[in-house]
Amino acid sequence: YGGEDMWERHEVDPEQAKLFTRAMHSHSFPAAMGMVNPADFSGVTRLLDVAGGSGCFCIALATRYPEMRFTVAELESVCTLAEEYARQYGLEDRVDSLPFDMFHDEWPRGYDGVFFSNIFHDWGWKRCDHLAAKSFEALERGGRIFLHEILLSDSKDGPLTASAFSISMSYFTEGKQYTAAELRGILSKAGFSEITVTPTYGYYSVVSGTKA
Repeated sequence: YGGEDMWERHEVDPEQAKLFTRAMHSHSFPAAMGMVNPADFSGVTRLLDVAGGSGCFCIALATRYPEMRFTVAELESVCTLAEEYARQYGLEDRVDSLPFDMFHDEWPRGYDGVFFSNIFHDWGWKRCDHLAAKSFEALERGGRIFLHEILLSDSKDGPLTASAFSISMSYFTEGKQYTAAELRGILSKAGFSEITVTPTYGYYSVVSGTKA
């Protein structure tokens, strides 16, 4: 039924959005904790977690980077839930939230890191280009973007988990799983350089670039 329709339903049905967010917290928290050691977020002081759901990646990163501050940018109904999770983990002074529509609202400034987990795979090329370009525009020089995704192989025929997940994404959303080269291309097109790919947890990797 298409990704845009699914997200639109969350906008008009806050309870559905909350149920989805709680389910995704359970799904994503192990991957979040598994990401914080392999991936390098050093030097980032304020991280904008775009469409960050429960804020589980902010919570996980807070365990390794005690000086980092975080904002979960989400639908208004989800922001309340993200703040609840921050309080649950004793991080209400470090994790805040921002009601935000990433495709229509003005992007906030003052962040030196922009983070997306399992977001680009929801969308096609045009939307991903938009998100990368908006991130580049919002960041100051030296700011970094981080994409946390399950990557397809360059041949696009594996690994099995990534291929199966990609089929699922194409059915339920507008997107698919991307290869490392494809995400590099999206970030390079937006203006990012020094692009790295770091395997993290399971089949996940973090693709990161810098605004020079």
